[in-house]
Amino acid sequence: MAPAFGPFGITRGRHRAGGWFPLYTRKANAMTWVGGNTTEATTTSTTAVDLLSVSGLSILAAIPFVIIGGGRKTTGGVGGRFDLGLKINTTVTAEAIVAEGLFFSTSTTNEAQNGLFFTVIGSRVTNYNQVGQGFYGNYTATTYVTNFQAPAFTAAIPIATVTSVVLRAISPDAAITVGADETNVYTLATS
Repeated sequence: MAPAFGPFGITRGRHRAGGWFPLYTRKANAMTWVGGNTTEATTTSTTAVDLLSVSGLSILAAIPFVIIGGGRKTTGGVGGRFDLGLKINTTVTAEAIVAEGLFFSTSTTNEAQNGLFFTVIGSRVTNYNQVGQGFYGNYTATTYVTNFQAPAFTAAIPIATVTSVVLRAISPDAAITVGADETNVYTLATS
């Protein structure tokens, strides 16, 4: 007996004596795109600033969501590590701090680098307001540079409807341009 197609997608299984044993069911619409910003934003600011916004969202506190996007830095100055931070609504939850790597970061090498961040924010309910996990990695033209877990929160995630996600940025040197682009937000199905 082969795996069956169910009402929510393909049911995967493992064959055991007596038939297939289901392992998981893939649900249709498990991830739904709810907003994005595909216009690059850059800065050379050496203090943390709002860089790129995804607004017009309406993500209830009980709904988990995913943020995916890209970050980059140019060569120049004394090199140094470029960092992105995260603001949800009006709360800075992971501040952009040079050399901290809280949400997205590059290495300190004086070279152009770019990479991806992928962060999942869980349901925000009483006593569960630090519910984020993710990863980021960045590259030069041919070399993998870093891969760290992210984010490390500097403030609790608001237990509220999310209406905006803002990337914050800080450059390690005014001669280095840092940027973000192709940032998208997706909600996750809860049942």
